[in-house]
Amino acid sequence: MEINKTIIIEDKLLAYSICLFGFFPLLPSRLKGLPVVVLLILASYFFFKKKKRKFPTKEFLRLSSLFFVSFLSIFYTGSFFFPKNKIETSLSLVIVPLAFCLLHYKKIKRSFVFFFIKCFILSTTILSIISLYFYYDNNLFKKGGFRVNSFRKLILEIPIINDHPIYISLYLALSLLFSIAIFSIINNNKKIILIIINLINIFHLLLLSSKGVIIGVLISSVLFLILKLKNKRNKLILVFLIVSMTLLCIMYFPNTSRRFRELGVKSTYEKLEITNSTSLRIFVYKCAIEKIKTRPILGHGWGKGDSSLIDCYKDKSDYLFKQKLNSHNQFLDYYLNGGVLLLFILIYFIYHQIIISIKQKKYLLTSTIVFFTIQMLSENILNRQTGIIMFIFMICLFKFQSKVLN
Repeated sequence: MEINKTIIIEDKLLAYSICLFGFFPLLPSRLKGLPVVVLLILASYFFFKKKKRKFPTKEFLRLSSLFFVSFLSIFYTGSFFFPKNKIETSLSLVIVPLAFCLLHYKKIKRSFVFFFIKCFILSTTILSIISLYFYYDNNLFKKGGFRVNSFRKLILEIPIINDHPIYISLYLALSLLFSIAIFSIINNNKKIILIIINLINIFHLLLLSSKGVIIGVLISSVLFLILKLKNKRNKLILVFLIVSMTLLCIMYFPNTSRRFRELGVKSTYEKLEITNSTSLRIFVYKCAIEKIKTRPILGHGWGKGDSSLIDCYKDKSDYLFKQKLNSHNQFLDYYLNGGVLLLFILIYFIYHQIIISIKQKKYLLTSTIVFFTIQMLSENILNRQTGIIMFIFMICLFKFQSKVLN
């Protein structure tokens, strides 16, 4: 009886620590690392409490390879420059896999994952409601204020939340993907509530109009349905509805349509337009490729990639030089910093996790990785603590769960 009580208490503690990640979207920037620390402390306690201990070393090295090869690039590139901020920011790429590997004997139950997803959806909804109130309070819904940049700028000023619009959009998109994943396993009353919640979050997502996020959630949602559903008719109907609704929103929702029209304008690719996010990225990519060519094999060294870009900006644009923009592409960033080896590790990491997740029929994991991969094409997701924690935690959580959601 005493042993059973201990197991129940341990399970509850683990469930609550995982649930804490569910409220990640609402945590202030300074507290983003709190769930990581709590999980590591709990996992260490459980691990060292056991008499027989086994640690999955290979799995740990595989999951934390992005950090270790980045660190190794300091030496093999000959830069010998230790980027303190990058090292501190990237530590979650080691700590989160370490915590889950310490817990490997203790299966992550289906109920824990379901609990996390419910908390995550709830927190993104609270985030949307707070944000929508601030938009309304600042008269952004009036005819003259209904502009995409107004919403993207104001989100940075909201007390406590004040997160980047890209990452707010990431939360909303993941919440939508998770909602699709659990829709079939909840009762009808909860389905109605979930639909209302997602309408709120979709509206907020369209107001922020992050192109990469919208494209990413469309592709990952369609992929999840194709992999998960067995009935071809239902699969085709749902995929058609999702694609049609997304295209309609892109075409007719004012904020979104303006942002997507940038992609079809010829001047976007010919001259630098500082109010055009696509144009900015094109010219940043040109500089990144130019600097990659100077050290195509080894790279510039961890932390040196950004400084090499800034050198390139000096001759290209005063605006880019003052803004000190990063590469806005995770693959280019890794190539700049760690050369061919680091780029290969990133691609192999993604490929390996996708293949394993499909073999194990963990399709939510597959779709989540695909979603993050699409974001990496236009953002340096693994350069900020927020992106790193979300990326590695969700991979580990869905990877180590004992049973898939169905």
